[in-house]
Amino acid sequence: MPAWRHHAWSERLYGTVRDPARDAFRIMRWSLIRASGLGRTGRWLPAYRHFVATMNGRANRRYKPKFYPGTVTFFTTVDTRYPKEDRRLMMCRYAQESRVISLSGNRSRLFMKPVVEELARQLQACLKQADDAQSHPLTQDEGRKSEPGHLQG
Repeated sequence: MPAWRHHAWSERLYGTVRDPARDAFRIMRWSLIRASGLGRTGRWLPAYRHFVATMNGRANRRYKPKFYPGTVTFFTTVDTRYPKEDRRLMMCRYAQESRVISLSGNRSRLFMKPVVEELARQLQACLKQADDAQSHPLTQDEGRKSEPGHLQG
């Protein structure tokens, strides 16, 4: 049997058990290191950053979005280009209602003036709207503004 086929077979069989066990051990190890105070020196920082990046990458690969029955607001920049599928349209499959807020500039300047000020204003307006909606709930019929998956923007 070729080596690549053996690897795929063994990965399917053992990977589902091995990876969670390895991750649990890594989490426990870093918890003990941090609790003992050893992880607070600069010597441990590169290894800890690698651990966090590995766990974030694994969580990102395993994430399977589920349908959200409310409104999802997507902040994007005008200059953002999507290589495969426009994420704004993809988002409609996972939410009852979607809103897109486009900010000027590009993603690398998102947290620099003046774009960050525009982002703050837009985010504040979204939070106020969510707070108002929660303090003054509408009835089922009044709350239906659009069909499920409708993209506003």
